[in-house]
Amino acid sequence: MVLVRFELVQTFLSRDFQYKAIMQAESQRQRDCHARRMSSDVARPGQRAVTRRLAAKMAHTSNGLSKAVAILTSDGTAPGDLETLAKVVAKTPTDAADFPEATRATIAVEGAEAKNRVFVDPSTVLTAILACANNSSSDIAGVCFEHVKSLLGRAHSGGKNHFLSFFSFLIEEVARDPAGKCFKALSTAKYIAIAKPKSSVPGDIRPIGITSVFRRIYGKYVMIESGKLLGGVLSSRKCNPQFAVGVSSGANILGLATSIQREVAPTHVSAAIDVKNAFNELQRPLLFEALSKFRENFRCPKELRRYDAFLAYARSHYAHGPQELSSFMSDGERKDVMCSRGVNQGCPHGTALFSIALDFIVLAVFEEHGHLFPSVSSNWFADDGVASGPVLRSSSSHASEASTLTKQASSSPSKD
Repeated sequence: MVLVRFELVQTFLSRDFQYKAIMQAESQRQRDCHARRMSSDVARPGQRAVTRRLAAKMAHTSNGLSKAVAILTSDGTAPGDLETLAKVVAKTPTDAADFPEATRATIAVEGAEAKNRVFVDPSTVLTAILACANNSSSDIAGVCFEHVKSLLGRAHSGGKNHFLSFFSFLIEEVARDPAGKCFKALSTAKYIAIAKPKSSVPGDIRPIGITSVFRRIYGKYVMIESGKLLGGVLSSRKCNPQFAVGVSSGANILGLATSIQREVAPTHVSAAIDVKNAFNELQRPLLFEALSKFRENFRCPKELRRYDAFLAYARSHYAHGPQELSSFMSDGERKDVMCSRGVNQGCPHGTALFSIALDFIVLAVFEEHGHLFPSVSSNWFADDGVASGPVLRSSSSHASEASTLTKQASSSPSKD
């Protein structure tokens, strides 16, 4: 990395570097491509056609049949009116617990040591950029992945990709920043409300934060580096495996595990667990306590390096105060919504962060209350879980051990 930095500085300071000429050539290339597309006799695909292509790709390449069905049956976004804005604000808690001194001290130490732990590989950054799906939502500045791919996904002068090197350098500097100087720029997001027609609450929505393209590429890079590492720990839990991170077709595996449980123990009962507004209600002090605890699962220097990069990403986005999210009305008016809790749905690392926090909570529930349900186990896909176990009968009541776990897990995320 020292050589890469030295070469980067030499390149950008060298008088021979034709930065302006490369930018002009790239701009001309994009104008030429746009002209060819506009002059083509082939009609631009409609929204429905794009949706079908995305669903087909999801089904065939990722074996994500359930996700493909969700894409095809989605009712899209809720209308941009005051009623939707009120629902968004109601699901975005502004009250937050203070970080305990011990947690703040741990975050400060980890941030100070990041310069010796976090290194960014440009080739992996390129892989992350090329893995970003086209036709995704633009960020608050109107930038899409297609714009970045055309600039960073190909070589330029002399067969070198100077923009990619500089972009990787920026990611590394952001990850190493212990004071959170880039926090506001990184945490800002465009808030959209996804309609939930199957919800028991009429007109219910799911707020999704469309973060900047820079942050999404940064997040994909981190998940390429550490996704399977995190998933290997979470999915291997003996009693409470989590299949939402680093596991292909995790939702299908959850259903399969439940079916196998019923076949193996037909006298057991299963209880579905769905934590209400889970991603938005999560207290951030608890999140960082869980992240520090989760680090104890790793001993190998290579694994620790990858996890520290993931931890630096979380720290740069959630450890420095409330986020400013922007919700747009139908007429284009911008409304600011402050967010002090939770993790953003719609960000590549959001599910991983939530899953680690939930894993921490479930393990604590089993350690503290496990004597009440010694034969119960649970399987999870993000905030959707299934607890299974025998029916416990006593002289005073007939209660299911699984339902006890349901109550404990459903109430824990909202606690400090």
